[in-house]
Amino acid sequence: MYKKFLFIILILATLGTLSGCTEPDYKAENRALMERVGELSEENIELLGSVATLEEKLEYFSAEAERLEAERNALAIELKSLKSKLNTKSRRRR
Repeated sequence: MYKKFLFIILILATLGTLSGCTEPDYKAENRALMERVGELSEENIELLGSVATLEEKLEYFSAEAERLEAERNALAIELKSLKSKLNTKSRRRR
């Protein structure tokens, strides 16, 4: 998807440059636009890298949250069992 986006921007910028070749006033503007497209492309690459990093972190923390939830459930079961044993022992003492 990213490559398609850049390709479309490049085509539109090229078409704009070609259509403005006959008018000298637009040449500088077209050059500036092409430079901006390049800057945006670099920004998009950086943003895509950031998104990929964030997705990896989200995946890691989601897995960690699932692991902790399972551990919490196991501890809750163990606590319930220990309480039950304690209640049984206290009843026997009476």
